Amino acid sequence: MQTILTGRSGQKYPFDQVNPSLPYNPVGAVYAFVNSDGWPKYIGKTNDLVVRNPGPSHEKWSEAAGFGATRVLAVVVPTE
Repeated sequence: MQTILTGRSGQKYPFDQVNPSLPYNPVGAVYAFVNSDGWPKYIGKTNDLVVRNPGPSHEKWSEAAGFGATRVLAVVVPTE
């Protein structure tokens, strides 16, 4: 399932919903903790999803969940 998030510039970005209980691939990504309507409550970027592990064990998850985050979205981005 894809969710389109819009950046400040108006650029639209397609994010995929991920299951944080499944293993991540070691790829660079932008990830978002969103509410049930797809509104971001936290956005992060990593060079390696395995190392960052966005989901319930992430240090910002509790805060984002307090603001209504219920899902994790991610889009793979090239890293240097």
